[in-house]
Order: sequence, then C-alpha cells, then structure tokens
Amino acid sequence: MAESIHAGHRNRLRQRFLSSSFKEFSEHEILELLLFYAVPRKDTNELSHQLINRFGSLSKVLDAKENDLKSAGAPDNVIIFLKMLPKLILSYVANKNSKSDKKSTVDTLKNECISTFLTPGSGNVILSLQNARGVEVFFENFSTGTTNPTPEFQKTLVELVMKYHAVSAVIAIKKDFGVVFPTSKDIQNALRYKYTLSRVNVHLMDYLIVSDKDSFSLSHDSDTIMIFK
Repeated sequence: MAESIHAGHRNRLRQRFLSSSFKEFSEHEILELLLFYAVPRKDTNELSHQLINRFGSLSKVLDAKENDLKSAGAPDNVIIFLKMLPKLILSYVANKNSKSDKKSTVDTLKNECISTFLTPGSGNVILSLQNARGVEVFFENFSTGTTNPTPEFQKTLVELVMKYHAVSAVIAIKKDFGVVFPTSKDIQNALRYKYTLSRVNVHLMDYLIVSDKDSFSLSHDSDTIMIFK
C-alpha cells in the first residue's frame, strides 16, 4: 500500500515537471524529484528536506563535499548521483558551446561565461580559443584556485594553443559579489596573459571579468583597449 502511495506521488511530481518545468517547484521538491532516480523505491521527501535544511539551498547541496553529505544522512548512491550533476551540467555547457562552425563574438562569449560560472561546481577561469577564421575551437572551465596566471595554468594555456592551432584567445575570470570593474591586478594579469600568448604568436582578443549578474570586457574599455592591439 505504501509503495502504491509513493508511486502515485512520484507520478504527480513528474507530471508537474513535464507541464511546467521547475517554475512552481520549491527547492526541496526539485531535489526530491532528482532523487527519484538515485533512490528508485523509497520516499525521498524526507531526505530532500533533510539536505536542504542542513546546507541551506539546492546549490549548496550540490556543492557540498562527500563527507558532509554522508554526515547529513545521504547514502552512497545519492552522494555519487549528486556529485555527478554539476559535472554533467558543465559537460553539457561545454559541449553546447563547442559547435565547429560557431564564430566567437564578445557578446556570445560573455553569455557563455556567465551561464558556465553559474553552474554549481564551476571553476574560476574560462579559456576560449579561436582559429584563423574566428571559429571557436576550444572552450573550457578550469579550477585554478586563483584568478592570477599561475605557472601551471600558463603552461597548460600554451599546450592547448599549440594543440588546437589557435591564433587568438579570450580569458574570462569569475568574481564574486557582482563586482566586475577591473582592478590594477586584473590589468596586470591581462598583460601577463598577453605576454605568454605572444611568445607563441597568439593574440589575446579579450579579458573578461564575470560575476553572477554582469560582465566587463577589457577590450571594450577606453582605459584598457590598448592591451589588445
């Protein structure tokens, strides 16, 4: 009898999603629906409430560390499922942005970077590479631990440029708290990236500063445009 009640509830929740997406769902209902596919035959309502209450929001549940999820009562199959979701979203965004005939513009790159950085588990630096026809040949989100150009990331940058035969590059960094106006450190970092790329004859096309709501293009600002000449 209990199984029948759960099955009916699951079907109703699925139908709500099919008819209205997540528009009228609370955070715990979204998580409850997702957990149907990690816990096939048990009630997931209690666990979804438990996780949201413990971490504060759906995004924080998805960002939570494995040990913290376990201590909050999530079984191993749920932990694996939850840790897969942000990675799946990142793969989806990267795949969608990697069309072979797509030409890069600053506006399209800004939108791509904002959506990528908003994804749970995203890194803090994005690299976009273009070929001689202006077509994007590479788009990837990296977790470098800092927005400064570390030696390790600069080495990776050169290796990727050579691998994809790129002639230009755009670098975007994530900033929290909605502040996108460039600091002197941002300008120094842009110059360092320009120098690294110039050594392999690649043009730094832009340096973007991106927050959750806004973005700033150094190549479109009168004070910094000369960096990209």
